[in-house]
Amino acid sequence: MTQYALRFDLSVAVVAMAGNVTENGDDNGTIIGPEFSWTKKEQGYLNSAFFYGYMGMCLSAGWVVGRFGAQRSLLISTLLNALVAGLTPVVARFRLDVFIVLRVLQGLSQAVAIPSIHCLLGKWSPRKNLALMAGLAYSGLSIGVVLVFTAGSVLNANGFGRVSPFHYSGDNWPSSFYAFGVLAVVVAIAWQWLAYESPAVHPTISREERLLIESDLASDDSEELREYSFLDALPISAFFPAHIRQRLAVPWRDILLSRPAWVLTIAMTASDFGLYTLLTCVPTYFHEVLDMPVVTSGVSAALPYMGQSLTSVIPGLLVHSPRWRRNVSFLATRKLFTAISFCGAAGFLLGAAYSQNKTLAFAMVTMAASVTGLINGGCALNHIDLSPRYAGVLIAYTNFYGSVAGIIGPFLADALTPHKNASEWRVVFYITAGVYIGAAIIYCLFASADRQPWADGEQFQKKSASSRNGHRSLDSNRAGHGVT
Repeated sequence: MTQYALRFDLSVAVVAMAGNVTENGDDNGTIIGPEFSWTKKEQGYLNSAFFYGYMGMCLSAGWVVGRFGAQRSLLISTLLNALVAGLTPVVARFRLDVFIVLRVLQGLSQAVAIPSIHCLLGKWSPRKNLALMAGLAYSGLSIGVVLVFTAGSVLNANGFGRVSPFHYSGDNWPSSFYAFGVLAVVVAIAWQWLAYESPAVHPTISREERLLIESDLASDDSEELREYSFLDALPISAFFPAHIRQRLAVPWRDILLSRPAWVLTIAMTASDFGLYTLLTCVPTYFHEVLDMPVVTSGVSAALPYMGQSLTSVIPGLLVHSPRWRRNVSFLATRKLFTAISFCGAAGFLLGAAYSQNKTLAFAMVTMAASVTGLINGGCALNHIDLSPRYAGVLIAYTNFYGSVAGIIGPFLADALTPHKNASEWRVVFYITAGVYIGAAIIYCLFASADRQPWADGEQFQKKSASSRNGHRSLDSNRAGHGVT
């Protein structure tokens, strides 16, 4: 929640930072000019700088999580984001280029968050409860967006109240960064106190609960994982000589040649393309096409993510039922929720494109974003199916392509809507719907939920083969000497 709140806080605050505001917050107040005279292009640099940092760190994020642990990586990431939030008002007033660098650093620090959560889900969630636990965990991302659009807007307009130094609306924007920064520190303290890397290291867990969790995990040999080296952060190591690859902990060559891994990458890239396009463009669409006032469009933009936070737990509630587990396989579950999420979003976007009624168009776009929460029972969990051990590496790898799509989507929407009219936005919705439908078809035809042969790494396959050969040799010797 705090990660996404801090990620998108600037998207809301920039209205107060670089736009005209009213001193008393109403139409009769004095108009105050913007504190920063940033152009639209410079504001675009600020917003995209985060994603450049995020994309740059994505491929290394799996290595960081594997090397330092998921619990510790998420803790450090949250504290770094709190620090960035506290520095933002000071740096923004210092120099624009330094502010851009700070945004890049924020993106770098957040790249480990999702891989950390995926790794912890793989270690803590029995497979039968995975969809429910993942839905609850990832609903926090949507709640973070809602928090920014609602509480962030209020803080940008009113600050901490008249008793604070920020006594007029033109100078209230720092309060949202300070508030979310303090919230991140509180969350980090609670995380350090309550969260543990795995059931095996939890100091107060009962033996029965630990056995209950570990008996249904897809992987039970995490303690044997070879220590990560820096080369494990580089997919290019797949093309290194065999004697080097055998010393690495991550079997990149097998991952890059795996059809299920590529199918998953396509699905997650399409998901991120749609998510970031909707997240960035929905407030603009509400304002430019549906003629909503800026404040109203900001609050209305929170509604899709309220819906998304609710739909993200629906798969878990359904899959958790014994009847579902008896009658529906994991693969069918992944395909079903992915298809409903992607095709549902595409259908609602096409409905919005053809709608002549502004209220109906608003409802359609809201539903399009809301239904994407169902992906938390679909391909979003497929990384853990393919390899619980390398779930963090896989999610980091697919996030890299998703970040590229997240940069392309909003830029494409900007380029296609120069006149800000409904017919131009219709093209944006067509393209996004097409991406969703194409990815749904590919995923439903070729996805797999089976644990892959490379799931434990090349060294473990060799170790197992060596162990089996050793046992066979010992049995032969015993037979030859009459040992019983």
